[in-house]
Amino acid sequence: MVADPVSGLMFPIDKANRKIGAVRYLGGNQFETVWMRSYGVSGVFAASSKARQLYINSFEGDGYDYFVILDMDTGKELGRIKTASQISTSSGFAVGFNNDAFMCSDDNVVSRISTSLQPSTVDEPLVNSPLKLGQNFPNSFNP
Repeated sequence: MVADPVSGLMFPIDKANRKIGAVRYLGGNQFETVWMRSYGVSGVFAASSKARQLYINSFEGDGYDYFVILDMDTGKELGRIKTASQISTSSGFAVGFNNDAFMCSDDNVVSRISTSLQPSTVDEPLVNSPLKLGQNFPNSFNP
């Protein structure tokens, strides 16, 4: 589960039922469901409070893992790429400079949704920038 300290939202997943959602803690034992969507999330995902985005994987019926960006507040899908990975990943994600987002799969496929790897002070969500989608990089540790 990932939590966003800015909004107070938590993002649990239910792998068995292919669900991800946002809940808000109300105090005591009370929670409010903000949104819920169906995705085949199996990896450790990431969030950017600044961009208000979640970066998840979703293993789909075509046998490929997808790198998906969701709006943190609404659950709306903002973008996706089909990766070269043909197994459901349990690996993780990282968010870098200028909202570069990376996904590393269990079969050593590294995927990136990015505008640049250069440090930036641009305060824009990734999907509002000119995207270069679907870029998969070879793993130099396991060529």
